[in-house]
Amino acid sequence: MAIARAECFYDTYVRSSDDNGTYEDNKYISIFNTGTGQPGFPGTTTTGVAQFSIPNLGEVVVNSAKLHFKLYKLGGFMNVVPVLFDWDTPLQGLTYKIFENSLDRKKEIVSDKPYECFGSGDVVDRWDEVDITNLVVGHLGKPNYTIGLYFEEVEGGKKSATFLYSKEAGFPMYIEIEYGYAPPFKPTIIYPNGDAVSNSGKVRFEWKYNSGGTSDQKKFDLWWKMQSAVDWNQITQISGNNYYEIDGTEFTNGIVEWQVRTYNDRDMVSEWATAQFVIIGKPANPVITGVKNDAITAITWQAKKSEESAARIRILKEGKEIYNSGVIAAGIEDIHKPNIILANGRYTALLSISNMYGMWSDEVSYSFDISNPLPAKPSLKVVGKGDHAELEFFSATEGCSYIVYRSEDGNEFIPIAFVEEKKYSDYLLKPEVRYQYFVRAYKKAYSDSDKKDISALYAGFFFSEIDSMDRKIHIILHDSEEYVPIKIARSNSNVLVSYYGRPKPVKESGVFSYLEVSLEFFLWEKDFKRLEDIYLKNGIFCLRGKNMLIFCDISGFDYETSFFNKGKLVGMSLKEIDHDQVVRFDEHG
Repeated sequence: MAIARAECFYDTYVRSSDDNGTYEDNKYISIFNTGTGQPGFPGTTTTGVAQFSIPNLGEVVVNSAKLHFKLYKLGGFMNVVPVLFDWDTPLQGLTYKIFENSLDRKKEIVSDKPYECFGSGDVVDRWDEVDITNLVVGHLGKPNYTIGLYFEEVEGGKKSATFLYSKEAGFPMYIEIEYGYAPPFKPTIIYPNGDAVSNSGKVRFEWKYNSGGTSDQKKFDLWWKMQSAVDWNQITQISGNNYYEIDGTEFTNGIVEWQVRTYNDRDMVSEWATAQFVIIGKPANPVITGVKNDAITAITWQAKKSEESAARIRILKEGKEIYNSGVIAAGIEDIHKPNIILANGRYTALLSISNMYGMWSDEVSYSFDISNPLPAKPSLKVVGKGDHAELEFFSATEGCSYIVYRSEDGNEFIPIAFVEEKKYSDYLLKPEVRYQYFVRAYKKAYSDSDKKDISALYAGFFFSEIDSMDRKIHIILHDSEEYVPIKIARSNSNVLVSYYGRPKPVKESGVFSYLEVSLEFFLWEKDFKRLEDIYLKNGIFCLRGKNMLIFCDISGFDYETSFFNKGKLVGMSLKEIDHDQVVRFDEHG
């Protein structure tokens, strides 16, 4: 236990009947009541005031704090009540007029019983004290600590002044604080706490030191054990580090319990902070069991099902990655057909698997060859049919399937069809655009035809459902044969957010974009019935014309009779949707 003392550096008393007097030269401090006082302090007319500098004792527990004063004369039957004021400046030259304004700045009143002054007019000339612990706690280190001493009348008591000796009389008031040093608070666990942790590499234990004051961590104890174990592994280090690393191989799979406590520079120790986490070993390496000898191949493997929830496959040729599956589902059927067609040659497959905690096995490799007789080179004939192209192709090798590739304006070739027949009609064309085709004959291996060019030539727009592209509606205005008024609206999924303190909203960009098309056109009655049939399919629709080819849904459809009931004036609203023209190899073969 330790004791600190704070002596007042200024004391006085103020009197409501004397606006300018402070009585600093008087050797007594008067506390008196006439029965007519200020609001909140009934009956107070003279008030004692003292200022102190409370020492900053650091991390301590205040056991008690007492205000000591030397009594000159006791008043009547009354109590003296200490009050703490929220006053942060020195009080030199204090007057009641100034102090009166502080009455509403009262901070705290002593919570214990006040000092009893019973003995009217008696000269006692002795030191006495009153407990002000609750007024001191929380105010250590305060430089202008201001205490007011007020009169509290006892019912039926006599009214007389109580006098204390002042600082000028050689007996200054002082505060005696009895305290003990406080240990640091329990540390805060940062990591790992409820986490799933791999048993490979280093496991870093982290915490936050909570001093409760200004001291630093001097030492820590860290204990850990597997939940099923009895004994703790105990680690103690003299260190200010708020972390410690343990090799993951020291843990077995399962739940780990750990706890940490910290010491301050006085060797006082905190309570234990505790946490748990689970150690999960990375999955055992899978085994690739085979790769299908086919240009459209398939890779199979074996793995422990309980440790497998996802897989990732890469294919390399001559050290260069040509395929990456990304993260794919695994654990039910361990087979994957890559969305790629491979030429004859030597390749390397790389495979890794992941468990449900996202921990990955090592990547295993498997070298394989694709080696099959090439089918005969196919012939290709392309004929323009105005709004579409007709393709005919043939390979002398029996049993081939055919993959149709198309390029637009010299861009990359994409596979647009996978067919068994030896012909294909391509309707997904815009007018006045150069298209190029080749056909790939596939039978475990593949060979390609020569490339052929064509351009579509048509006016207006065509509208159809993608599963019946040949059943189409030609949209034109008959007076011009070409011009169809189309209204296009674009929008993004942005949000304008308003923040307090900012006069204008902030734009937060979304990831979605939208396109809407509105058009009006005339159809003869027989064409209108075909449009109704297309509409009732309720599938994916295609609108194509000059500078436009979109896949869409019909969001609005209305019409009215026109031209002496021989046709309809149609209004349609279309919303663009996502649809990929590219065929996938993993759906064939």
